[in-house]
Amino acid sequence: MSSGTGGSYWADKALPSVFKHELLKRYLPQFGGMTSRQSHDKRVIYLDGYAGEGRYENGEPASAEIALRVASHHHARHGLTLECFFSEAQQKSFDRLQKVVQHYQACGVLAHAHRGEVDGLLDAVVQRAVGEPLFLFLDPCGLVLPQDRLVDVLARKRPQKRPATELLMNFSMMAVWRLGGHVRSEKGNERTLQRFDEVCGGAWWREYFADAAASRDKEGAAEDAIEAVAAEYARRLARRTGMLVQSVPVSHSPRKRAVYRLVFATRSQYGLWVFGDTVARARDEWWKTLEMREE
Repeated sequence: MSSGTGGSYWADKALPSVFKHELLKRYLPQFGGMTSRQSHDKRVIYLDGYAGEGRYENGEPASAEIALRVASHHHARHGLTLECFFSEAQQKSFDRLQKVVQHYQACGVLAHAHRGEVDGLLDAVVQRAVGEPLFLFLDPCGLVLPQDRLVDVLARKRPQKRPATELLMNFSMMAVWRLGGHVRSEKGNERTLQRFDEVCGGAWWREYFADAAASRDKEGAAEDAIEAVAAEYARRLARRTGMLVQSVPVSHSPRKRAVYRLVFATRSQYGLWVFGDTVARARDEWWKTLEMREE
């Protein structure tokens, strides 16, 4: 479940979102172009599982509107249908999201807004994507879906190479930092720890912070533990799904540690190459925005 967003979140786009949205804006059209031939009717299914409001208050597109713009462009220029599903749990955010979606629906884009948690929509989207390429974008403000749930979709329901299935997911480093504190503290909340056990597919991650607690340099060891947990999470996801997995750090500045990692999973070597190229281009945009704001 997403932990929600503060009132200032939708006022303007923060630097991590600049990178994330630039990456999505550049990669999603390529995914559609690369995989649409795998569909009998040139249809690609897209799910944004934590869609938020869809648009920032200053008019800039957020992830939902970015996907809707891609869908509109693909349909007009290439005759390709990017069928979009959006899920948002908070009523206020959903109301604003729905207005954005309705605008594009009126322009001929095939899109659906769902009020509720993504877990309640996921199976229906997977069923809709039978015989069609599927792209999952999971970007919560808190903890993402349990790894067992992801493995069920990626390895059991969508094990084939064609039609393609890909995942882009936010793995929160800040959440790992907070939860690591529960491991190191005698007053740690066991229920909270168990929730992260589910996200990680086991309690293995706790060992990293238990070792950090025994270190002389506890702060440095804890930071190392966060990176180690993120790396091991990606390795386990790759092993359990049989997919190629990349993990990209995203931060507010080059002087600060990553606030989250974008975890990308694919079964295509070419998709992995295109994603790497897209990451480099998105990183350039991140630097340009950083320089502009500092000036």
